[in-house]
Amino acid sequence: MKHLKKISILVTIIVFGLVTYVLTAPGVQLVESNPAISHNPAGEDQDNNTEAPEIIGETANPEVITEANLPEDTQGMSAAEIEDVLAELNRLEQVNLEYLSKPGWLHITQRTWDRSLEDSQEDENAPYSTAGMFPPIQIYDSWDLIIDDEGTLGLGGFIVNSDENGNPIQVVVSDAEGNGGNLTLLERELTEFFENDPSANLDIATPTKIRSSIGTTIEWFENARKVNLNPDIKAGYVVNDVGKEYQLRVQTTVMEEPYELQWLSEPLNGFIVFYRIDPVTGNVLEVTDYGIGLSGEIYELSSKVTLVKEIVDVMPVDVQQRYEAALDQYMNLVKEKGE
Repeated sequence: MKHLKKISILVTIIVFGLVTYVLTAPGVQLVESNPAISHNPAGEDQDNNTEAPEIIGETANPEVITEANLPEDTQGMSAAEIEDVLAELNRLEQVNLEYLSKPGWLHITQRTWDRSLEDSQEDENAPYSTAGMFPPIQIYDSWDLIIDDEGTLGLGGFIVNSDENGNPIQVVVSDAEGNGGNLTLLERELTEFFENDPSANLDIATPTKIRSSIGTTIEWFENARKVNLNPDIKAGYVVNDVGKEYQLRVQTTVMEEPYELQWLSEPLNGFIVFYRIDPVTGNVLEVTDYGIGLSGEIYELSSKVTLVKEIVDVMPVDVQQRYEAALDQYMNLVKEKGE
């Protein structure tokens, strides 16, 4: 039986200019807590790279899951083909790029939940402590500057990860020249344990363009088409209390042996990813991962819900003050430590 090992700490590269789900750029670290789930068609949400995730599914067995098991809003969706989904995702990606490609501060607030962190414990043999840095529910709040109508990103930015009560657990800050980093790691003297991915050491003088969060989902479907994968897909526009949304559900089954997750009571032989997309802005409103157990029971594994995604002319005064204070604190600590 295959084992998908529990990863207590996954280090990912996020910079100013790089927002979870949205952007790709060189820069500094934010230590991520989510395990990498390679079946996720979204791809962008787990490891923040620009490559589509590995495909490990095959045609889903429709008997494994029924309509009654799905999120309520999916009841009205219809079966769809890859070509039709790709056409609509490509259209929505262009809508999203147009919405994001204008000067101002890109502000994103997201709520994430990770089932694997519900009972996670620190490794007793680890040479460092990350206590309090990885609660199962986190609020991600970021500010990144877009400097022109082409969606070019500046180097300065401000990211704060908080727990569900609003207590900061990680702070990353950078100035307009790209100087800065993870303040929390620096305060805890953990920087030596988390190294930058060499592939992220790009030339910061090269302008970085904003990237739609739909991009890696498109890449996943394109790869699925190349290898003749025929996932069970339902898609369509649904009207609910929030308004009109494009919703998409993708179901695959494991090609070989079931996957055993250390934090689930039974192995999984299938996966479902559920998306909600705003047709007006192209913003991805939600990505939720489910696992299908051998018994047929469906387990929610992780979710990321976008609460705010907007471009504003100026950073609010209180945010600006916190940003400047965090930047000063970071620079002072660097001087004190002689780094």
